[in-house]
Amino acid sequence: MSITIVFLLLFISSCGLLDGKTKEEKIDEYFRAELNGKAVEFDDQLAIKGSRSPDWLDILAFKPDSMRYPYTLAVGFSQCLIENKTEYNIVRDTTDFSGASFTELDGDVIIARYNVIEDENNRLEILSDTLDSGKVVLVGSFAMKVVVYGGNNQYRQYPDTVVVTNGTFRIVLQQFDDLNK
Repeated sequence: MSITIVFLLLFISSCGLLDGKTKEEKIDEYFRAELNGKAVEFDDQLAIKGSRSPDWLDILAFKPDSMRYPYTLAVGFSQCLIENKTEYNIVRDTTDFSGASFTELDGDVIIARYNVIEDENNRLEILSDTLDSGKVVLVGSFAMKVVVYGGNNQYRQYPDTVVVTNGTFRIVLQQFDDLNK
């Protein structure tokens, strides 16, 4: 009987039930949109990043193309955060460098850069939620119209104008303090 109790205690402790720690929450992260009507999912978890300093937010998603490696599409947002604000203008602001980016890359070489242009459908909405673990999860949606302004060459995969619609994301935010550890 005592051997059964010892084995039972060993089994329970190996499951982590006696150490007082909870299992790490698995958070489904995603970044997806339609580019000129074609669905694109940035499905590599290592290629979706969000970071935050006290009043600044950066979200960046990379979409490597396995058929044309090292071709990569990068879409990102940089915003000066304002308390209780959830909707932001994504046309690049030269005074504080906030706005959106859309770039085609070949490894570390820029193939083409696109500027967001004024359009009534442009938007970025960001909502956040703090989990019991203290992690901050950002959930948002976006749409934008971009026009090529540099790097017009034969390797470009997208036309001069790209309309990004139905953009959604859910990412775990890396706090500025976490990045300095």
